[in-house]
Amino acid sequence: MTGFVILAAYGFLLIYRLTSDVHDMVGEARIMSQQMQAMTRSMANMHQDTSAISGDMTAMTAQMAQMQAEMARMSQAVTLMQHSATNIDRSVSPMLGTVTRFMPFGASGYPGAPPYSR
Repeated sequence: MTGFVILAAYGFLLIYRLTSDVHDMVGEARIMSQQMQAMTRSMANMHQDTSAISGDMTAMTAQMAQMQAEMARMSQAVTLMQHSATNIDRSVSPMLGTVTRFMPFGASGYPGAPPYSR
């Protein structure tokens, strides 16, 4: 009979600890569920922010393409200006060479366009 009482008391203790542990596990599961819901909201916000960033990057790419086209047109305009300046130099250079020979104090003449414009 004493053995039965000892085994019954030990069984009661095991069941009490089991229910206590299950109670703690349910509390932790509730907290984990709340944290998972908060994380889901954060992920939804992050998805919206990422979508906004993607839209901004698309707009920025379009602006960069437009800026690249404008830079190409500006480069062509500068090339045409350089070509025109070279043509003016070639047409004015012989006349300036002749005029500078008549200058006093031994002027050496107009040397022509600089080498980078040729």
